[in-house]
Amino acid sequence: MLNHGLNISRAIVLAILLLSGDTKASDRDAVNSRIAEVIAKVRAGNTVDDRAAAAEPLCELTRGHNNARKVDPATVQEIISLLDIPEDSVRNWVACALGNIGPPAKAAIPKLQKLLREVDCLSVDKSSADTIIWALKRMGATLPPLPCLAPRRK
Repeated sequence: MLNHGLNISRAIVLAILLLSGDTKASDRDAVNSRIAEVIAKVRAGNTVDDRAAAAEPLCELTRGHNNARKVDPATVQEIISLLDIPEDSVRNWVACALGNIGPPAKAAIPKLQKLLREVDCLSVDKSSADTIIWALKRMGATLPPLPCLAPRRK
């Protein structure tokens, strides 16, 4: 009788573990699905403001260790592809998302380094430079030479 009770308890524990694994998989799927929706909105935006507003949730969706770990490699590549959009305001939110993801997004390093050299000397109130620098550091990358920002970054 006692042995039968232990088998039932083991079965319950196993069922709970299996269900929690499914929950993790569905959480992962939900995060990646939501990011895919955001990416589609960014690409469909008619104006710079529309695209930037659509890109902002990328930063929030990837924030925190648990969310960042849920982003699969294919989704990371899709996020990286958004760096090809020419607007700096969009690139800022994309860099934020990639920085949140950290080392698993290291494929973005060459693009981010190139973009940083481009935005380094922009004469604007706010550029993506600070966010790109943060993202590169989170990925463990070295910063390219920065003639304009270097004096301010000691």
